[in-house]
Parts: sequence; C-alpha cells; structure tokens
Amino acid sequence: MKLEPRIHDNRNGLDYVLTDNYYLPALRLPEDKRPIGRWGRLHREYLKNSRPLLYNELLLSGRLQTILADLDEQAADYVQKDLSQRYEERDENFGNARDVRNRFEQAVARQSNRVAQLESPTREQLMELLPEDLTEPDAPRED
Repeated sequence: MKLEPRIHDNRNGLDYVLTDNYYLPALRLPEDKRPIGRWGRLHREYLKNSRPLLYNELLLSGRLQTILADLDEQAADYVQKDLSQRYEERDENFGNARDVRNRFEQAVARQSNRVAQLESPTREQLMELLPEDLTEPDAPRED
C-alpha cells in the first residue's frame, strides 16, 4: 500500500507530512513577528493551564502568536489612555506603580474569566479586552 506524502485532516484542519512510516503534523511557524509582552505571556500561561485544548489548537494552527501580540497592543493602548486620564484627574497618590499593576492584573483576570465561560471562543473574542474587563465591576461605565 502506497502512503500519500501529504494528507489533510478535516476534523482538526491540520496537514500531515509522511516521515518514514509516520504522519507528523506539518507545523507552520507564525508569520507574525511582533513580540509578546507581559500580558500576552500571562494570557498564554492561562491558556496552557486552564484551556489546554484551545491552547494546542491555537499553537498548532499558528494563530497563538498573533492573538497574544494583539492582546499586548490592546493592553498598551489602554494603559496610555487610562494613565493620561488618571494624570488629568491626579491626586497626591498619583504615580503609585502598584496601583497601575493591580488594575491591569484585575483587567486581565476579568478578561480571562469572561473568555473561559465561552464554549468555543473566536479569535476576536480571545484577543479583545472589553470595557467591562477594564473597569471595576461596581464602577460606573463611561460611554
């Protein structure tokens, strides 16, 4: 029996290459070369530990790097906007880095908890930080 040199599995969307007598996944390196910062690394660890199937799917499909880099960019944009607003409304405690760090850790935790409740989150849902992720649950929303 002659084995095909390359096959595609429609169940998982992966291509496989014949190596010796074994089919191995034809893994692609991510095309996105943007660096993954702190928030992307934290989200990657969350996916590894809490959503291993989703993590493996994203990793094998080559989409993980893009999702994590986009998450980092969104976080950086929010930091800039939030700190500018806080600077305008500053008081004697402004400049406390612990406060900034705590706010972001809480935002990432809220985003991770929200995404974890979705049955099969889309790429966009994994990457986006919604206003409710960025604000305290009892804080008034700005529209």
